[in-house]
Amino acid sequence: MFDDVTDAQSPGRTRLLHAIGPEGSETLGLRHFRCEGAPTLAGLSDRHTIILNRSSFVGISCTIGRRRLDHTGMAGNVTLIPAEVDWTANANAALDNIVVTIAKPSFAVAAARADRPSVTMTPQISGRDNFLRAIIDEMIDDAASPTEPGDEWRDLTDELLDHLTESYGLGVRKRARGFLTPEKVGRINAYLEDRLDQKVSIDELAEVALQSASHFPRIFRRTVGLSPHQYLVRLRLLRARDLVKAGVPLAEAAIGSGFTDQSHLCFWGRRVYGAPPGRWAAARQ
Repeated sequence: MFDDVTDAQSPGRTRLLHAIGPEGSETLGLRHFRCEGAPTLAGLSDRHTIILNRSSFVGISCTIGRRRLDHTGMAGNVTLIPAEVDWTANANAALDNIVVTIAKPSFAVAAARADRPSVTMTPQISGRDNFLRAIIDEMIDDAASPTEPGDEWRDLTDELLDHLTESYGLGVRKRARGFLTPEKVGRINAYLEDRLDQKVSIDELAEVALQSASHFPRIFRRTVGLSPHQYLVRLRLLRARDLVKAGVPLAEAAIGSGFTDQSHLCFWGRRVYGAPPGRWAAARQ
């Protein structure tokens, strides 16, 4: 998480003002992060990170991997840092940021569902993305609500992931050896969509993808960033969420989306979304 960032000059000047958004979710975290004085920051995370700048006229020298930029930061600037990429930032004044962290599996699922195999995102330093900023602003408003995050939060999460995948996903080359093509991922998606409530074997998916069963799991993970089982579980969660939102009882939603029972659905719901399925369709004001 971004609250693990270090301030090389004085750690006491780097403060997490408050955390907003659901806790315990592997999907997305939303933070308000403020650095006092003229901080020198460094970080490395296993999650993709979006930084929305809320301060203006701050001189910043940024490095993300091999990319470097010296610029004057303005409110609305957006920085994207892929997971597992080192970054540094040297500022000449206080920084006030909204930080969004995204689990790699969530980004991978969004990409694969769009038939755009992608294992990471492209870095961006000090760009402007008004659509992305609007989504984050809505998330801030939604997270400020005193009630538990509900449908609106998850819809915004899906919208943000779809936008990131479309605009910043770094996909594999269509004919690269050792990867599934987008067309094959699309066929797998269509096959699974009709069978989420059934048992699906590796052999079946390998046949759909025209791959040998022994090599398919490794090729799938290399292409999508998840194992076939991890991907299937997340597709089933999305189906279960839609059923719950439509008013289907939890036990029926669990069976209808391929989980063994309600407790199995609750386990994965808490792990991925940070909230039990019973709250997925909670009304938001």
